[in-house]
Order: sequence, then structure tokens, then C-alpha cells
Amino acid sequence: MLLVIHSEHPAPRKITRAADLIRKGEILAYPTDTGYGLGCDPFQRKTVERMFKILNLPDKKRASLLCSDFKQIAKYGFINDTAYRTARRIFPGPYTLILQATKAIPRPLHGKRKEVGIRVPNHPIVLAILEELQLPLLNVTIRDTHGEYMDDPHEIEATYRKHLGAVIDADLIPENPSTVIDLTNNYPEVIRVGQGDPSIFL
Repeated sequence: MLLVIHSEHPAPRKITRAADLIRKGEILAYPTDTGYGLGCDPFQRKTVERMFKILNLPDKKRASLLCSDFKQIAKYGFINDTAYRTARRIFPGPYTLILQATKAIPRPLHGKRKEVGIRVPNHPIVLAILEELQLPLLNVTIRDTHGEYMDDPHEIEATYRKHLGAVIDADLIPENPSTVIDLTNNYPEVIRVGQGDPSIFL
């Protein structure tokens, strides 16, 4: 099902509809500032397993959570004062922070190293869904069966329609990955350079 939502001024009733699908254990495709993502409620285990199976991802893949604000970040990942101040400057934006996971995250999602990737995306639609849910979204970049990123919601719907509760149509979005910073040690480590300027952490 395609759900057309205005990218800059999302209609509240459509956001509520999308959030209700997540609550019911559905998987959604939605726009973010780094491309289309596939997401679900991280606390519904069967839904998480189904989402990983759809994209043929390993069961022990490190979790990546989309959060709506800093209160959620602090609930799911340990962040020191210095990193917190820096995060205040970059979020919402195209960065993913690797943090030590708190006990609030289900064990299967953080792996043996107990780490979690957390970001606050800078896109009105997914932010509105997160605020409506008052929960994070378990998020992965959506790819086709050959591992290629999918930028067209109509192609996403055609490929995965039987697996998804809805595909939010916000036009074409090219892939533009986030910059990934590991904050689990004493000093920040740049894991991947993407949209965000990594020098702010160095």
C-alpha cells in the first residue's frame, strides 16, 4: 500500500495512520534524510525477525535506532557529557552515533558487544512518526534483492508490497549515507564518512 504524505507538511491523520501500523506489528518503508528506510517497533520480536528476513540480513546485525529527541537517546544509549553537547549541535542530522547500549534495548538487538547505532533523522515525515509513537524505530536502509539501494517508493511497493504495512511515498530520494561516529571508547572514532562533517567530533 502506498501512503502519499507531503514531505514538508505531513498531515497529522496520515502520520497517525502510519504510527498505528507500526504499533500493530507492521513494517513500514519511509523517507529519511539519508534515503528510504525500512523500520518497525524494536520491541516486537517477531516483527524484527520478519524485517531482517525480508532483506536477508543476519540475525545478529547491529541495531540502528531512529530516535525523536535526546530523551530517547539517553534511554537507549550511554552518552557522556562531551558527546551529549556535540550531539546537541548535530541532531537532527545525517549522523549515526555508536553508543554502549542500555538495558532498555532487547538483548538480541545489541549483540555481544552491547552497542547500538542511534540517530535523530532530519526529515519531517519520519520525525512526526517518531513523535507520534513515542518509541524509537529499528531502522535499516532499504535495498533490493541484489543489495542495491532503492530510491523510488513505487519500486519499493512493487518489490515488497506483500511484506509491508505501507510504503510512504515522498518522491525519489537518492542514497546519501550518514556519517558514523563510534563513541564507545574514550575518543571518538570515525567509522564512515557520509553527509555529516566528521571534524566536529575530532
